[in-house]
Amino acid sequence: MGNALFTTTALAIIVGVAAGNSTRAITLYEASLGFGIACGPLLGGLLGAQSWRLPFAGTSILMLIAFGFVIVTVTEPKAERKQGVRDVVGTFHHTDVLTNAVVGLLYTYGFFTLLAYTPLILDLTTFQLGIVFFAWGMLVIVGSAVLSPRLNRRFGTAEVSAGALVVFAGILCTMGLTNGGTEMLAGLVIVAGVFCGLLNANLTTLAMGVSSHGRSIASGAFNSLRFIGGAFAPITAGYLGQQYGTTVPYLLGALVVASGFIVLLIRFGFGGLRLTESTHQTGH
Repeated sequence: MGNALFTTTALAIIVGVAAGNSTRAITLYEASLGFGIACGPLLGGLLGAQSWRLPFAGTSILMLIAFGFVIVTVTEPKAERKQGVRDVVGTFHHTDVLTNAVVGLLYTYGFFTLLAYTPLILDLTTFQLGIVFFAWGMLVIVGSAVLSPRLNRRFGTAEVSAGALVVFAGILCTMGLTNGGTEMLAGLVIVAGVFCGLLNANLTTLAMGVSSHGRSIASGAFNSLRFIGGAFAPITAGYLGQQYGTTVPYLLGALVVASGFIVLLIRFGFGGLRLTESTHQTGH
């Protein structure tokens, strides 16, 4: 619940105070998240090697520091009209909003299959596991902050998103077809970071720009549907891995992510994505 509240609110505020430059704001937002995702496993691995309690204590301290920063530095963006749950649900009547949220849901299923299930089957120490996901997180930053703006300007946001979905599905499929070797899986996890970064940045950008709804409503609608995929992925992956083989969950993840590509392709086609002015500038 805390993650859901933070993600929706933080994104709306960041875009709101960006003075019209939402492209750069979203890029910095995703890069910052990527940096946290990269450092978290490494720091957690170091602390966890000492005691299983220390990573949780460290997280609590960091949250208190973040709370202090919010109180001192964050200002309210230009107020939007008061909106509620009915407004969030109403945005799904906009076909582009619904489609983008569904694509986000399908991608997030694969994302959490990789992120939540993989550590359980890698035969690594806590510190080694931290190193693997530190490398993955650093490539998330590269994908979201470095490659995404350049590739979007050259090829378009829809095309880059579609290509990244295909490659990410291919990586998950390859993981599913391996014999479960630690070195192979760890290497594929790290490489996947680039495409996770691209998709995190692009799908967020599309979510904030495919309709004229307010920032908080667009963010809330996208994330409310997107994280349904994140909710089902870990339990589904755990069941399949236990019943049918350790790498089988990746095959389902690949199929789900590939479905996201098909949804994106059928609804929009390459270059056919209808965006508002700010997002159009992001993609071109």
